[in-house]
Amino acid sequence: MKQTALNFLYKYGALLVILFVLLYFSYAVPYFFTYDNLTDILRSISIVAIVAIGVTFSLIVDGFDLSVGSTVSLTTVLTASLMVWYEQPLAIVIFAALLAGAMIGLLNAFLIVKVGIPDLLATLSMLYVIGGVQKTYTQGYSVYNKMPLPDGTTAPGVLSPSFLWLGQGKLFGV
Repeated sequence: MKQTALNFLYKYGALLVILFVLLYFSYAVPYFFTYDNLTDILRSISIVAIVAIGVTFSLIVDGFDLSVGSTVSLTTVLTASLMVWYEQPLAIVIFAALLAGAMIGLLNAFLIVKVGIPDLLATLSMLYVIGGVQKTYTQGYSVYNKMPLPDGTTAPGVLSPSFLWLGQGKLFGV
C-alpha cells in the first residue's frame, strides 16, 4: 500500500501541487480565476513553453543545453534591431533570427560532438559568449521604436505590428 501511494505521488505529485496552487489562489484571490488573468498567465508562459519544447530534444538524447536563454536573448535583439535600426521586412527578420538560432545550435553541436567538450561545459561557455555578443551588439541598451542612437539621431524603423501580434495578439479569441 505504501509503495503504491509513493508511486502515485511520484507520477502525479507535480500535477497535484499545481492543482493545489490553482485551488488556493482561486479561493484566496477573487480575480485569479478570471478569463483575463488566465490569458495573461498563458501569454507569459508561452515563450518559455516553446523554448522548453526545444530543450526537450536535447534532453531526449541525454544532453542538456544551458545556452538557450542567451540564444533567445540574442535572436530577440537581432529581430528587434533589424526592424528598428535597419528597417528590414518581417520575412527577412524572421529568417535571420531562425538562421542565427540554428547557427548557434550547430556550433554547440560541433563543440560537443566533434571537439568532444561535455555538453554542460560547452553550453555553459556558449551561454556567456552569446550573452557577451548580445550585450556588445546592443551596447547594453534595449531596442525599441524610435530609440535614440549613439550618434544623436533617432532609429528610423519600428517594430512591425505583424511581429508584435505574434506575441500580443489573439488567435480564435484567446
